[in-house]
Amino acid sequence: MPRTSKNTVESTKAVGYIRVSTDKQAEQGVSLEAQHAKLTAYAQLYDLELVEVIVDAGVSAKTLEREGLQRALSMLRKGQVNALLVAKLDRLTRSVKDLGTLDCALAGAWHRVCPPVCVWCN
Repeated sequence: MPRTSKNTVESTKAVGYIRVSTDKQAEQGVSLEAQHAKLTAYAQLYDLELVEVIVDAGVSAKTLEREGLQRALSMLRKGQVNALLVAKLDRLTRSVKDLGTLDCALAGAWHRVCPPVCVWCN
């Protein structure tokens, strides 16, 4: 995934996004720590520069209007990062409609790269 420009190699910059809906889920199930570890390992494996991991703790995926998600998407739109990593698609959204909205908003640059990590690349 590294990009080359003349004689230099630039690594892909990525922002990670992790989320849990409830405090109980944070303690059991897909914990924030487990999601963070998965994204970190993926970034290392594929030589991605993980710029930041943004957290929405105790926030439902009912809507895309989540502070952390909006910040991550803003970084992607502004070109501060080239990829959005999520440990599992349901951490991003549980709505097919919202996934379509994201796909259109980001010019169809969605790539499911390697289970269980999802990557959105610019």
